[in-house]
Amino acid sequence: MMQVQLLKNTKTQGMLTNQSLEEMQQRVDYIPGGLSTEEALKRLNEYGFNEIAREKPLSPWLRLWKNLKNPLVILLSILGLISFLTGDIRSTLVIFMMVILGIVLRYVQEMRADKAAEKTESNGKYTCHCLQRWKRYRSSAENAGAR
Repeated sequence: MMQVQLLKNTKTQGMLTNQSLEEMQQRVDYIPGGLSTEEALKRLNEYGFNEIAREKPLSPWLRLWKNLKNPLVILLSILGLISFLTGDIRSTLVIFMMVILGIVLRYVQEMRADKAAEKTESNGKYTCHCLQRWKRYRSSAENAGAR
């Protein structure tokens, strides 16, 4: 009996790991030879299009707020406040410069990463190879199975 090992991730934690091929096929309603048109349309209505999940972009203010809620930023801010209250101005300035620099760098890097991800998404079309009624065909990922 063939064993299938899949990496665990948060969404499928333990769902398909350490199962035999037959058990996994049963769990995902595997049909030898591919789906019939009727079954493909039924699954399309049930699950929707095969689309890549996209996150809603964060507003600049919300992104800044999330950066301010970072535990390291909070800890350094508390330490900076304690330094200020004890009269150690040099430490206060150094700590708050670290806080400001950390927030700015993280904000800029996240903005750049989001723009790069948007550019990558707009550059390519995703395709997949499908098997339907023992015939192979290539389709856009969004329309897979809707043939």
